[in-house]
Amino acid sequence: MVHIGSMVAIGALSFTAEAAQVAQVVTTDAMVREATLTVHGTVKSVVASRAPDGRIISRVSVAVERSVPKLTVASVGFDITGGTVDGVRMEVAGQSIPKEGQEVLVLLRDGRVVGAGQGVFVSSGASWEPIDGDATPLEDLTDVDALLGSPSAAASCAALAATVGREEGWTPRSKVATTLRRTSTRAIALGLVEGVTYRVTVCDGGEVEQIESELFDPFDAAVDQLVRDESGRWTFTAEHTGQHLIGIQALGFSQENHRTSVTVVLEYR
Repeated sequence: MVHIGSMVAIGALSFTAEAAQVAQVVTTDAMVREATLTVHGTVKSVVASRAPDGRIISRVSVAVERSVPKLTVASVGFDITGGTVDGVRMEVAGQSIPKEGQEVLVLLRDGRVVGAGQGVFVSSGASWEPIDGDATPLEDLTDVDALLGSPSAAASCAALAATVGREEGWTPRSKVATTLRRTSTRAIALGLVEGVTYRVTVCDGGEVEQIESELFDPFDAAVDQLVRDESGRWTFTAEHTGQHLIGIQALGFSQENHRTSVTVVLEYR
């Protein structure tokens, strides 16, 4: 579906039309793949000002509740074309501006909303809807975990793995938390020592059917002597000292899930 919108400014002066533009509806999955930052939070402020070219730009600041990747700052800002300055209002089709106090999900890339402004969603209480009502809804999404992953489930799995490992004589070495989107692969670096026996457990948030993993030694050779138990844990003895890489990929996403949280637990003895 394609809709044509125009950028207009309305105020005390006469109506002025800006350049027309065509906005094509983008699927949720495509926006998730495009975004490099996904934020769930509450709009703190919306401040409009004029750009040098005469456009009105609204700077939106969101208090971060959760984000992927995890941010160390309390808020994040992004710009949307449109807003009101000195009684003059500018609107752009497909780029509605959120209001202060609204709970939002925002998909960003390089500080801009993805999908030509369509990557802003607001909570209706039961689900998440496109802010302008015209873009593709987040299909059957009632929980932000479907878009951000479930870190609590992955962390609980990792904590249990470490507890059981200590009871079995294993010593925790490290825990690395990350997320995986559909069709994406993540590489995690593990520093290992030759002759030491290790065990690797990969915990996910429960959003997928299967996590596939493969380990590579410092010379980029696959480590194929992996013995997996009924829980999918690997036990092996390192043949080289140095940085090893574990590649992980999530398979079997349900339609409503777009990301899963993953925690890799490394133990030794």
